[in-house]
Amino acid sequence: LIISIILGVFFVATYFISIIISNIIDIFIIKEILLGIVFLLILSYYSRFLLVFPAISIDKPINLYKALEISKNHKVLVLFTVVLVPLFLSFLLIFVYGLAIEFLAKGISEKLYMLDSLLSTFVIIIVLSFLSTTYEYLISLKSKEEVLREPEIIKKENIYKMIIDDRYDISFDILKETLYAQYETLGFTLVVIDKENSWMIKKTDYKEAYISLAYTNKSYVVETFNVIEEPIIEIKKRL
Repeated sequence: LIISIILGVFFVATYFISIIISNIIDIFIIKEILLGIVFLLILSYYSRFLLVFPAISIDKPINLYKALEISKNHKVLVLFTVVLVPLFLSFLLIFVYGLAIEFLAKGISEKLYMLDSLLSTFVIIIVLSFLSTTYEYLISLKSKEEVLREPEIIKKENIYKMIIDDRYDISFDILKETLYAQYETLGFTLVVIDKENSWMIKKTDYKEAYISLAYTNKSYVVETFNVIEEPIIEIKKRL
């Protein structure tokens, strides 16, 4: 509801701004060109803002900034597929449907005029179909752009570090259990840190060595210090 109000206010505000600007300019041709450009800009942003609705419908809501971000390289595509094409098809449907109902009502029964009430439903279906398809297409492109990187290994003197992208089929708790099971036999049983995004174990008799796990920047970071055995972690891609 809040997003709908924001979009409505934005559309109305930009419309009045375009009218004010056009009234300032006296030359007719320039005024009409400027008004057309401003109107296209309004429609462009409006069509991109509308992408928040299909995201909400699949329980993956995004804000207006995110809607602009995922469509920043496809402004013309979104303008056509979300506004211009559905608008053209809707007007075409209204015209053809209206003629068909008029013909049937006169030829069969005037009660068929009641079918006019279905017209708005068909128009909504067209608009929502184009909107949903456009959003799915943009999200698929975004996913392809964000290539899943291989785990990064850093070795430096007595420090071993592994950085794992959180899009792999693994979790913080699974990593904790795996590391503890591996290093428990080596005497690393003392848990010194156990927080939501950070964890560390040490030996009870030698606290200069440790195994740690942290979650930061959408990555899991496994680090060992003064430990000979490297972590053994099975990493799989999500299906």
